[in-house]
Amino acid sequence: MRKYLSGVILFSSGILLSGAAQAGSLTENNDGFLDASEKAALSEWFTPEKVSAGLSVGVLSGSAKERVYDNGRRLSQLDWKFKNAPILKGNIDWDLSPWMRLGASGWVTAGSHGASDMVDRDWMLPHQAGYSHISDSPSKLRSAS
Repeated sequence: MRKYLSGVILFSSGILLSGAAQAGSLTENNDGFLDASEKAALSEWFTPEKVSAGLSVGVLSGSAKERVYDNGRRLSQLDWKFKNAPILKGNIDWDLSPWMRLGASGWVTAGSHGASDMVDRDWMLPHQAGYSHISDSPSKLRSAS
């Protein structure tokens, strides 16, 4: 299973002034807060019109396979089929300039609903061509990414 973190941005040492490509320095008062001119410059650069977000719902259906090999010999295979698992999708975009956009998006399963089935095949006998054991289990899709 893989987990993704779409992005983290930290502004720690300066701000961009009026969309220019140079950074402005913080004031000399060392209190860690922006002065009025820096707040004004930041408010011009970061406006609500430049940020958009979306949230949607959907369903996920599909199949997946997991195989385990040892020195080229198949030991196990899991086959999943899933149908109508509810998902939540979200995205956020920030228009930095007319030609550059910064964005993040992702989705998660919503609960453990949806029909799902897993077939487990094992090859425990080394000289047997086909699988030696099989099991079929109904299950719930708990997470996917």
